[in-house]
Amino acid sequence: MERESMDWKHSPLTPYRWHLLLCADQTKPKCCDKATGLLAWDYLKRRIKELGLEAGIQKVHRTKANCLRGCDVGIPGPVLLVYPGGWWYREATPEVIEQILQQHLLNGIPVDSHLVAADTLDPSPILPESEPVPHHAPD
Repeated sequence: MERESMDWKHSPLTPYRWHLLLCADQTKPKCCDKATGLLAWDYLKRRIKELGLEAGIQKVHRTKANCLRGCDVGIPGPVLLVYPGGWWYREATPEVIEQILQQHLLNGIPVDSHLVAADTLDPSPILPESEPVPHHAPD
């Protein structure tokens, strides 16, 4: 079956303000047990709906991830990643998710008590394979 190419300028996706990725259904759980991750996911889905964040100016797009690789660097899970901004949150239990929704998404104030990192995307241009990637000295 051949796929037609899509014109990204006429995407079927509606615009959204936030994209939340939650490490919630791990094949090989490391950062938290699978039940804890799924409980957090169910809570996130329910609260987004209850708060009316499925549409409108504050629309939230949510993604359940198998693993966000936070466990590789010792971040205790469930791990919740918030875009824009690349905000990494640790131990995103239902209580912490509620804080993130109320404080960060609705009021623009990050939840420092569970924040691990922010703005982690590298803005360097993508180089052809033949060119070495420049290394940046730490500040």
